Amino acid sequence: MSSTKVPETLAVFDFDGTITTKDSMLACCRFVAGSSAYVTGMILLAPMLLAMKAGLVSRQRTKEAFLSRFLKGKSREELQSMAEAFTEEILVHLIRPQALSRIQQHKDQGHRLLIVSASLDIWLAPWAASQEIPLLSSQGEFIDGIFSGKLTGENCRGVEKVKRITEYLGADLPDHTIAYGDSSGDTELLQWADKAYFKPFR
Repeated sequence: MSSTKVPETLAVFDFDGTITTKDSMLACCRFVAGSSAYVTGMILLAPMLLAMKAGLVSRQRTKEAFLSRFLKGKSREELQSMAEAFTEEILVHLIRPQALSRIQQHKDQGHRLLIVSASLDIWLAPWAASQEIPLLSSQGEFIDGIFSGKLTGENCRGVEKVKRITEYLGADLPDHTIAYGDSSGDTELLQWADKAYFKPFR
């Protein structure tokens, strides 16, 4: 007797602004640096942020400047410990209940799940692991176990998100894809999916 293959669904979630109420990178940098040093750092970084918005500096270069200001020079072990504390003390309170509910609905239906984010694995990995959801994200560069403040590879935004997903899936393609996003950085992701939700949890 031949068996009928059950159609497989993949649900892909952006993280910042979609699952969370605010940017996790800024929240993590503030948590690690402390409020006073964070405010000082943001003032010093303001010209670069304005240059990025004017299209004079790339998003990746700007992100690396932020990461260098607040996290550069810390060991992998130190950042892992900080990430776990950040997840428990701060990140869990930034998660949108509606997003968590939708994630659970997908799990209950036996769907595959994936988080694809421009934020770094450094602080997203603990939460993704707690939810048992594979994570594709921007990757921090470590040299001899010390964070350089730079990224390994491209910033996981825009077309890079789709590239990461297709590389991750390889030949193991789902029958149906659903994507959730909230910004211009998710445009290609939402266009790629069979069904797309833009800012669904607000």
